Amino acid sequence: MPIHQFDPLAPAIFPRYSGASDFQRISQGIVRVTTGSRLHFGFLNLTPNNIPFWDDLNGNPTLPVRRFGGIGLMIPNPGISVLAEVSNSWSYQGGHVQRVEECALKLQAYCEKNNIPLKPCKVIVEKSAPHHVGLGTGTQLALALGKSLLLANGFDMPTKELGPIFGRGNRSAIGLYGFDHGGLIVEGGKTKEDKISPLISNLPWPSDWQIELHYDSEKPGVHGVEEVNAFKEIMNAPKDNELLSANSRNALLGILPAIVSKDLEAVRKYIFDMNMRTGRVFEPFEGKEETAKSGSKELVDFCGQSSWGPVKFQIRKS
Repeated sequence: MPIHQFDPLAPAIFPRYSGASDFQRISQGIVRVTTGSRLHFGFLNLTPNNIPFWDDLNGNPTLPVRRFGGIGLMIPNPGISVLAEVSNSWSYQGGHVQRVEECALKLQAYCEKNNIPLKPCKVIVEKSAPHHVGLGTGTQLALALGKSLLLANGFDMPTKELGPIFGRGNRSAIGLYGFDHGGLIVEGGKTKEDKISPLISNLPWPSDWQIELHYDSEKPGVHGVEEVNAFKEIMNAPKDNELLSANSRNALLGILPAIVSKDLEAVRKYIFDMNMRTGRVFEPFEGKEETAKSGSKELVDFCGQSSWGPVKFQIRKS
């Protein structure tokens, strides 16, 4: 059973970097959970579903395909803060009430199915980053809500088990690992057997590198049914798209060593190339035009556009 009794004095089992979640136990039955926002730099692979193997050196299809995979960064702001207090009945206040209630109902159904005594709570969303702008707010809000409800009831649950209850982690697991760890996240894509992509690397972001965000929250990016249909079309394509084959190089031989050596200019270039390649794959779909064309006037002053955008970001030394 993934849910277990919560011990507030238990030491953290892994390091937490900037942007990771945190909790505050205000008193018995009252818990605040905070978390950051997620930038998505690009995918490592979007091989169509009809291709089960990659070719080996001799041209034989023997290498099992791992789909998706990606690299991203957790940033502290704009972030999310959710307060849960055990109560006589369920109630919801603050932003995104409908979405919060939907997530709470999913967790209630899971707990009821597994005979877990989840008491009603008063939920207050004290702070939330905007939705559908490329900051991974849906995942972070769902996880913050789920954790706050569980912790207020004296339980806990691994984030990798909690996320799927809310339908999170189907393609990208950066937000799930980012919630726990913060910092830079690389996840290794999924085989058909994988529920969640494995965590490959987690690095602290240099403290003197500042992220500048530029976006209009009134113009949301592609989401919901449009996003699902776009991925369905890409994953049902008749042949593999070679554009993303260089993104594994960009991540392993580019971004990761450049961060360790604190080579900011190299990090910018590798992220930009990764973002352009991912954007080119999504070029037919509204929302990614600005990252699809090298030399775009809209993007020339930025490292990239996070996910479907409209958030664009730049990295500068403080």
